[in-house]
Amino acid sequence: LIADWLQSLDVAIGQISGIAIDGDDNVLIFHRGPRIWDEQSFDLNNMFLQQDKGPIRNDTVLVISPAGKLLKRWGGGLFYMPHGIFVDHKKKLWLTDVALHQVFRFDFQSNTEELILGKRFIPGGNLESFCKPAAVAVSKDDLVFVADGYCNSRVMKFSYDGKFLQAIDLYTIEGHRNTLDYMQVVHSLTINDEKQELLVTDRENSRLVIFKFNGTFSGFIREKHMRGALYGVTYCPKMNVFYVINNQLSRETVAPVEIRVFAFESESYRLLYSFKPDNFDFKNTHSIACSLNCSNIYISHGFPNTVLKFNIHAISSPIHVERNVDNGNLLMESRNELSLFDSHTFYTTVILCMVAAIILAMAIAAIMVGCRVLNRRQGSSSNRDKSNHPLLKNSKWRQGFQPLSTEDIDAVDYTSDDSDDREDLLYSSSQMRKTSDL
Repeated sequence: LIADWLQSLDVAIGQISGIAIDGDDNVLIFHRGPRIWDEQSFDLNNMFLQQDKGPIRNDTVLVISPAGKLLKRWGGGLFYMPHGIFVDHKKKLWLTDVALHQVFRFDFQSNTEELILGKRFIPGGNLESFCKPAAVAVSKDDLVFVADGYCNSRVMKFSYDGKFLQAIDLYTIEGHRNTLDYMQVVHSLTINDEKQELLVTDRENSRLVIFKFNGTFSGFIREKHMRGALYGVTYCPKMNVFYVINNQLSRETVAPVEIRVFAFESESYRLLYSFKPDNFDFKNTHSIACSLNCSNIYISHGFPNTVLKFNIHAISSPIHVERNVDNGNLLMESRNELSLFDSHTFYTTVILCMVAAIILAMAIAAIMVGCRVLNRRQGSSSNRDKSNHPLLKNSKWRQGFQPLSTEDIDAVDYTSDDSDDREDLLYSSSQMRKTSDL
């Protein structure tokens, strides 16, 4: 954690709903100023109840350099309840507002509004409406994907000029109807252009959902170490890694979980490692972004409202891991150990201890087999008691032998080849149980 990187920022920041990285590696913050999303913000029909307060007067978009210097502030008087933010390959700025139920595209150089999707203040589930759209991402071939969102359990796909192309919803996928859950709060999404793949956080179901750009369902990613609600996901193409941030589930009956950042290798979908700050009360995470070279991770945090910056020391690129696709569900084919980032010496020590324990166990097994063979030969050639063998005759030796035990290090070493103790990363549709909508 890079402490106080925003220390010199002389701007009051409200609830931070979204963060993004532009083409110059600057950090864009989308915040709500003095406005707070609470139980008084919407009625049961998702209508915004505070229209009479007008738009937020504060500049809701801040552009911050990697060093923490304020470069630009903008957006006052435009938004009512900011949420998602994205900068595309054409340097256009995309924003979502859950109160307006709309998605916007701006020319960020001139601050000119270029495109509006959705109906102002009107929630809906048809092809022309959104209901609290949470996030937006744009592919390099100009496909626009909107996480829709808090009410509609779907991803909407548009052309760059705003023409509707497709609604992507688990429940309506051919061959899976009535067998998959609804997505419960489609909160964040990220794009892998090389694989034509969309990673979506199904927040309250504690899983990532993978779609192809054409809407084909590929599979789920669910990891036993990654508990709670999945709030944010971001992909870094340079290192072929995507990061996920969790938080507490909204259901009060669920026990609290540890909040961490999780790093996955994109080819195999394997969990590489996770981390959290040691000197910060990490509890109100919301969104995540990654610098262009993957060296810095940014996470928005509430109460206190700030953006945390983590430095990642990369030592090599990930190895290529083959994968299979079977009946639309991603399966892991290779169990190769992945080495991407620097690990603590503890990991190496534990692995060496495991190797030593295995070698010792094999040696003991070989001795025992040898003893049995020798006893059989002695028994067939003479009437001597089998227990006369010096090793077996020594009761202290037999009493001193204990089965080898190894510590469960799965919680710290996610690249272990021992898959017996690991929950499958990718769930098939038959393993998912039906739950109700939020």
